[in-house]
Amino acid sequence: MNRAVVGLVAAGVFIAGAGTAFASSWQRLPMLEVKGSVTLEAGHYRFNPAERNHGSFEWTAYLNDIDPGDDHNGYVQVRVEGHDWTRYYGKQRKRVYLHHSNWDGAQLYTNDAYLRVCLDRGTLRPDNCSHELHFKGHNG
Repeated sequence: MNRAVVGLVAAGVFIAGAGTAFASSWQRLPMLEVKGSVTLEAGHYRFNPAERNHGSFEWTAYLNDIDPGDDHNGYVQVRVEGHDWTRYYGKQRKRVYLHHSNWDGAQLYTNDAYLRVCLDRGTLRPDNCSHELHFKGHNG
């Protein structure tokens, strides 16, 4: 009888761990582009569980300046849980690898995130941005 109970407990722990691993597995991030200027490509994202990395929205991608002659820089904007946009700049005339985590410190885990790529056109003209991607976490 004891072996059966131990076996059931071990199976339950294994299944719970597999569920957590699946919930936080990497998903493909669609390519984003500001027409002819900057792209965000080869990206992935995941919603971490509460016990990993602040329960954050974690993402990786390459930010690529595809028009080196325009003298403008590209950046990625991310916002989570109703907060303001956070910017992550690339480098002019370069392809840059980005890997960041975003979270709301007042919550146990992040469940709602938006991401877009933009072209910084300076102070006198508005920036050009791609459409927003909206992501819902495993609990949303």
